Amino acid sequence: MGKGYHKKQKERKEFLEKQKRLRKKRQLRKEQKVEKKLQKKVSLQNAKEAKEDKEKVIPITKWEERQNYQHFLKRQENHRISASQRIRELLEQSKKKKQKRNNPIKKRNVTSDSFIDESTDNEEEENIDDNDDSMNNNKKIKKEKEKEKEKKLKNKNNNNKKKSIENELEERLGGAQFRWMNEFLYTRKGSDALEYVETNENAKKEFEDYHKTYNRIIDENWPMSPIQNIIKWLGKYINENKNKKNLVIADFGCGDAKIARYFNSNKEKFKTHCNILVHSFDLCAINSYVTPCDITNVPLKDACIDIAIFCLSLMGTNYHQYLEECHRVLLPNGIVNIAEVRSRLLNLNQFKKLLHWLGFDVTKVDLNNTHFITIQAIKSPNRQPVGVPFNFDGTKILKPCAYKKR
Repeated sequence: MGKGYHKKQKERKEFLEKQKRLRKKRQLRKEQKVEKKLQKKVSLQNAKEAKEDKEKVIPITKWEERQNYQHFLKRQENHRISASQRIRELLEQSKKKKQKRNNPIKKRNVTSDSFIDESTDNEEEENIDDNDDSMNNNKKIKKEKEKEKEKKLKNKNNNNKKKSIENELEERLGGAQFRWMNEFLYTRKGSDALEYVETNENAKKEFEDYHKTYNRIIDENWPMSPIQNIIKWLGKYINENKNKKNLVIADFGCGDAKIARYFNSNKEKFKTHCNILVHSFDLCAINSYVTPCDITNVPLKDACIDIAIFCLSLMGTNYHQYLEECHRVLLPNGIVNIAEVRSRLLNLNQFKKLLHWLGFDVTKVDLNNTHFITIQAIKSPNRQPVGVPFNFDGTKILKPCAYKKR
């Protein structure tokens, strides 16, 4: 047994140890890969379970729905009343201050300005007494005139400031009510909104204020009013179709019935062309032209209308039922003219598909305006409506109007 034999044994042991280390490393790598795969599977299963939990709908009874809805109305009313009360208190305070300032009796030592005015007057009188009487009289007259002018200017500026403050407060009050009403109409069904109108005593006044602020916003911020665009289109349609003796129009969600008022005030223009009858429908009757009702159930016979109009009135989560009622009322080949806020429309092709399901054929889409979009469709005479799918969600086509809390 020599030295070469011992060297070979050492080399063999080192080789075997290296192999063992490599085997351990390979096993560890395999185990790590298996753990990663298992983690991925668990994460995917958890994600699927979370989706299923979200998609699950907890059944709610009618009594619970009714109770939740009543609680929601109470909270909204309390929030609206508290905001309106604060603004009205500020208005009353400004009116009281105005009455005090307009009173002829002046109180002394009310403000620091009064002390300054009295001290300046005394100093001026002492300086004037030292001079001659003739010069003093002229100077007094000039200074009195200047003071009168300054007082007049101050009074004018104060009155203008008070008016601007009162106008701002009134606008804020109207804007808060407008936001609350707008969000309520967009996030509820038409039947719920009608129930609110019937149960609330101040509903008529609230709707009048709502439409006032609506008209003011469109006049100030929009380049063109959509209702004026529709009235122009109706005038062109009447001039092009002079053979028609009678024309029946239905304005769904009319507001203050601008179309009916326009044709009533311009009867003489259109007498030679045809007899025009306008039906105006809305939740609350602001004037005599409006018939109060839910747009899903209009008091008209089947197939009795030539033209139907929806001008920014596809409110509510069940707006597809408004279009179904419109299909019932329209004559075959009757026209639907829809004007809607452009930012609400999430998918134009899906909206066209909805109209196709409900028995309409789209003929024209106008995207020229920056604020609103107009869509015209015809009731197809040969094709019957298929209806909306069971799991239809209208908010994915027309986004409801919601405001951030302030």
